[in-house]
Amino acid sequence: MADNKLVADKREGTGKGVARKLRAAGRVPAVLYGVGVEPTALSVDAKDLYHLLHTGAGTNVLVDLEVDGKPHLALPRDVQHDHIRGRYWHVDFLAVSADSKITLTVPVRVVGESPGVKLGGVLEHHLWELQVECLPTDVPDAIEADVSALVEIGTSLKVADLPVPEGVTILTAREESVVAVQQPQAPVVEEVVEEQTKPLGLWADTWRRLKRNKVALVGLGIGFTNVRIVAWLQARTPEAMIGRVMSLAMMGGVVMSPLSLAAAGVLVDLGAATPMYLGAGALIVVSCVAAIAWGVPQQMREA
Repeated sequence: MADNKLVADKREGTGKGVARKLRAAGRVPAVLYGVGVEPTALSVDAKDLYHLLHTGAGTNVLVDLEVDGKPHLALPRDVQHDHIRGRYWHVDFLAVSADSKITLTVPVRVVGESPGVKLGGVLEHHLWELQVECLPTDVPDAIEADVSALVEIGTSLKVADLPVPEGVTILTAREESVVAVQQPQAPVVEEVVEEQTKPLGLWADTWRRLKRNKVALVGLGIGFTNVRIVAWLQARTPEAMIGRVMSLAMMGGVVMSPLSLAAAGVLVDLGAATPMYLGAGALIVVSCVAAIAWGVPQQMREA
């Protein structure tokens, strides 16, 4: 007989609706199957199940499950729970025979301190569980791996080095590594090689800045367009009208454009906001339009 006891009630009906009502009443849906029993739908008290599964054996705890006054030797299997709320949703109980061996997994528990770690090594845990075969009454809570035997960097404990409890047979391959002390890996530092740039001349540097600034290029195009407008007026108007129109247009389109372009290039290098670029471009357009719109009618009146 097992030291842990749990009382279960048979439940009528299945499905999400029934399970939801059981959980609301403080119970957990369960099922019993295995040796000598037909699959039976059950429910157990949530608090009793919590205390049962929080022993040192975990889910390998052997329990006397009482159903309608009849005890069944069982092991909890396939425990489902809500990690956020900490509630159990469902649990399977596997009925076993006290005189028949079973196969299950047990955790590996690391104990002791490794001298190799004190020398600068890193303890690596390779195997967390072992598959064993034993009687239900001989199921160990865990199998210990004593790392105090790892005295140097590069040494390891294999399955064959672990102490085997009486009545237990380890089925995991004996040559598999459980824990090892390894040399820590040195951090990889990537060398950043800065690109060596050749100093540029004044004109080359100005052209590089202009190519990076689309607004400045647009302004440069407007400046050349203003020159074409002046040339067009000169070809189609009396010579007397050209003087002031040409001077104003040239001032707006040819003089203001390079100044605005230079300002825009500086703004780009300083990381200025887009509205500042647009303001420089707008200054070019306004100066050109104002020069032509005011100068042409003025010259026509004087003529």
